[in-house]
Amino acid sequence: MIVKFLTKQKFRFDLGQGFLTIINFIFVVIAASDKLTTFTHLSAITMMMILIPLAIVGVWLCGFILDKLKYYQAYQGEMNSRNEMLIEIVNKNNNNKQQ
Repeated sequence: MIVKFLTKQKFRFDLGQGFLTIINFIFVVIAASDKLTTFTHLSAITMMMILIPLAIVGVWLCGFILDKLKYYQAYQGEMNSRNEMLIEIVNKNNNNKQQ
């Protein structure tokens, strides 16, 4: 039971990991911008200590949302529809079944 739960959470994290580049870009902006630290009156280290856990939770949350929207199944279906070799094999199997 716990293994199934952990597997599902890892799957959600893996789905959300595709959006990690956006989070990396945000970190670059924060690290390069003194205006943001001046605006929030927090040091860069404090901001990173707050934002890194938020980024991890954000990646997981993005994966959770994509999981609920059945993103992976739709993505796999789209990839299968573009795979010429798979289409050829399916067509051969259908022709063999019809004969």
